[in-house]
Amino acid sequence: MFNVLDRLQGWSDSPLTADGIRVAKETAEGIKHGIPGDKVHPDLKFDLVYSGDAGRHQSTAKLFLDQLGQSNLPIKATSDFRESGDGDFEGLTFEEGNKGIYELAGYNYDKEGKPLVAGGYNDKGVNYQAQLFANGGRNLKAHLNWLRESDVKVYGQNPNNPDQNLKGIPLAEDYDRVIKRMKQGTEEVINDAQKGNRHNVLVVSSGLSLEVLLTSLDPTAGDKYFGDKSLANASISKVTYNPKDKTYKVDYASDTAYSKEGQKLLAGKN
Repeated sequence: MFNVLDRLQGWSDSPLTADGIRVAKETAEGIKHGIPGDKVHPDLKFDLVYSGDAGRHQSTAKLFLDQLGQSNLPIKATSDFRESGDGDFEGLTFEEGNKGIYELAGYNYDKEGKPLVAGGYNDKGVNYQAQLFANGGRNLKAHLNWLRESDVKVYGQNPNNPDQNLKGIPLAEDYDRVIKRMKQGTEEVINDAQKGNRHNVLVVSSGLSLEVLLTSLDPTAGDKYFGDKSLANASISKVTYNPKDKTYKVDYASDTAYSKEGQKLLAGKN
């Protein structure tokens, strides 16, 4: 719902819309039957399921399992797979959030007088938007670090505890905080899978955190799958872990072929 309202969500939560419920079912249906090219074998069965701890994550995971016919599989919800936290910017509109990030990090209206959301310059003439999209792709690290920097400037922090916001609200997460917990969650998934000799794991999380994780696990994934685009809603990304050398490979990312195929299949049933 926050996406529809154009509001920053992060650690906050809002329910799935009717469209969100529909596309989750469609994506699961596409996985269930496979798609042309056999990226996923028909009747794929998951051995483990993880999700972020927000209601929208758990609802999506449950919709998937119900549609796949695996309703009895438990969902392990964890804060490690949350969306990146927007701190005191949460609940603001995207325009308000961008304005706050630009201004509080020292970026003002750009030299042509265009709206602030189009990009701004700091007092050294450095363009925020140019930095964010440097080298042909989104600079997620710069974005998340500027978000936290802006939050700290406004609301302050305890010098003896960098994670404590003096107003009692969690500060926005910078890149290192997001990647640390996402990798921690991924390691837990691998450990649990190896204990029971389980192979297929479904993980439900949010776009920005997943993009940070995927580009960190496999450095080739950024330019190959994202560029200046964010992770698509209801998309599927497949990661293969090699236990021998403990490496990860992103086989594909932000793939919406499953939801499109599932839409056709469900439309045919109706």
